[in-house]
Amino acid sequence: MTRTFAAIALAIAATGPLQAQDSSARRFVLIGCVSQENAKSPLMITDQRRDPPLVYRLDGDPKQLSMLVGQTVEVTGPITSAPKQPPTLKVTSLTRIATSCAKGK
Repeated sequence: MTRTFAAIALAIAATGPLQAQDSSARRFVLIGCVSQENAKSPLMITDQRRDPPLVYRLDGDPKQLSMLVGQTVEVTGPITSAPKQPPTLKVTSLTRIATSCAKGK
């Protein structure tokens, strides 16, 4: 038991504090409504927990994500940004919260 605890403590110490990690490796959590203007436009998520709502592009499996259009989901992953475009979240995990989207505030 003591060896296991020591090994875990050593592993945590070796990774260093969370603040020292590169921000590009950070995972973010968004909760919002998945949308898509048309079949050729990017999939988006709108997080309405803020005023104004935050909008992100979703980077993931288009077949799986398109089945969630009009539904509320929780997605996690790193966020990247590009000039003149909404930030993009690379989907690493996804959980369906509701089969519909909440109406605006």
